[in-house]
Amino acid sequence: MLRRGSGFATLSAAYARGDGFVPTVAESRGPADRPAPYEQASGAIRAVVAVDATTEVQANLAAFTDRRERGTAFTANRSEGADASVRIVGRGRWGFSALGYVQTRGFASEFAAVNAARTTATQTLDQYNTPATGTGARIEIVPPVGAGVDLRLGADWRRTEGRTQERYTFVNAAPTRRRVAGGMTRTYGAFADASAETGALTLTLGGCVDRWRIADGFLRETPIAPGAALTDLAFPHRTGTEWTGRAGVAVSPVSAVTLRGSAYRGWRLPTLNELYRPFRAGADATAANADHLDLADVVVLSTNHAGRLLHSWFVSSADVLFRAFFVRRTPTSRPSRSSGSDGQRVSHFRPRFWGIPRPQIGRAHAEL
Repeated sequence: MLRRGSGFATLSAAYARGDGFVPTVAESRGPADRPAPYEQASGAIRAVVAVDATTEVQANLAAFTDRRERGTAFTANRSEGADASVRIVGRGRWGFSALGYVQTRGFASEFAAVNAARTTATQTLDQYNTPATGTGARIEIVPPVGAGVDLRLGADWRRTEGRTQERYTFVNAAPTRRRVAGGMTRTYGAFADASAETGALTLTLGGCVDRWRIADGFLRETPIAPGAALTDLAFPHRTGTEWTGRAGVAVSPVSAVTLRGSAYRGWRLPTLNELYRPFRAGADATAANADHLDLADVVVLSTNHAGRLLHSWFVSSADVLFRAFFVRRTPTSRPSRSSGSDGQRVSHFRPRFWGIPRPQIGRAHAEL
């Protein structure tokens, strides 16, 4: 660490490697199995500079690389990335923070099929380059609203773009087709969060409204040899508005016991992988479904109770209602295939889970 005045800078680095172990259990191994080695490295720089008595600038830069395989030929993995951010923080009567960041990621992976006797491994897919970039910004202010009350107001913006590049359908150890798929998502919104504490009662309330956009989606599959495209799809842009909210209450009738309850709603966009990338597992194929994969809408209504008596007794209940989003695989029909199955990603809404309180002595615990 380097210090100068009220500012400082730090530098860190890490490196590790190993010969690995054979990931297949001993009784099932064959000549195709081998140890899975790895090698990884990372580094980070952080600097903080004081602008005045109540304001400082924070800068961060980090990068990593990771290489490994999964215990047979044609199963190498490579991951690498870098993050950079700048944040301005004010701690005066009106608190504030402003953040800007960028993240880059690269990924490559090979896949193999191993015969039943585990004597040979044959390459089935080469996901040779999967770049992605995320950028974002956030601003927040904390106005002085009085003792016992905390209020935060702000806005944020996020953008993600990426694509997958793959070689597949190997014949005589050589790929015959190439796939490129990807797109972009963007979200921007405004939020507010407040809490108030009055004696034994604490109230919290927060919410966010986001405008989202999914755009530039495409899927192209072409033969490596000269020839017409097998698939050439450009997906329509989609936009919408969603909200997130949370309300909570905590009551302490006596100093050793606290009762809590909350209700909240959240959501997320489908990932670019979920929207645009088809994949295969063995003989089973799953198609992307960008036209009909809905928003990942997660709604949770929960009532949780927790107590502490003489620092040794806890009771906790599970969520009483949980409605969630899942991406599931739905079978489709393709008579030309002699084996395996075909499916497609679709949205699956409103599964319900009910929890029952499960008291335990010691640490609070609950299960659905």
